Amino acid sequence: MKFEARNILAPTLVAAACAAILAYLNHKTQPVILEAALQKELHTAALVLPAELPAPVKTNLNGVACHASFGSNGELLGAAVEGVSLRGYGGEIRLLAGFTKDGRLHDFHVLSAPGETPGLGTKIKSEAFHLPLRNRPVSASWALKQDGGDIDAITGATVSSRAALDALRDAIEKFNALNPE
Repeated sequence: MKFEARNILAPTLVAAACAAILAYLNHKTQPVILEAALQKELHTAALVLPAELPAPVKTNLNGVACHASFGSNGELLGAAVEGVSLRGYGGEIRLLAGFTKDGRLHDFHVLSAPGETPGLGTKIKSEAFHLPLRNRPVSASWALKQDGGDIDAITGATVSSRAALDALRDAIEKFNALNPE
């Protein structure tokens, strides 16, 4: 009996000590991890907004989480808003779309599209897909030609193209909510 208890007690104590050490390290590094994540978000927001705008700040406007750029008088100059679509070829597509105060898409960055087909669906990240969408008014039609719109789909990746536009429409809806003009 003494032998069995020792065989159970020793690994249990080692596991408890390891768990305590990991919990302590997680607690100590959490602020650094959160700060790094925030800096990455702000960097990405700066990429999708016009370069001449002041640095964006993470904020919540009219109930919409965004990265906004403000003028010296507090006027909203641009905002980066996340858009999500669950209609991708392999599931969820998340992107960050940057809009100017006059209601135009400046650019967008695909944050995640893990299930899209490499070489086809991942072309939603390409310059060729982004270029025709840049400077497009949010009031324009955001649909593919196959769906009655005027945007070309990526050849062989219509589902991914539709999902990217669906995520952009989600971001536009959020932008319109924070910028009611």
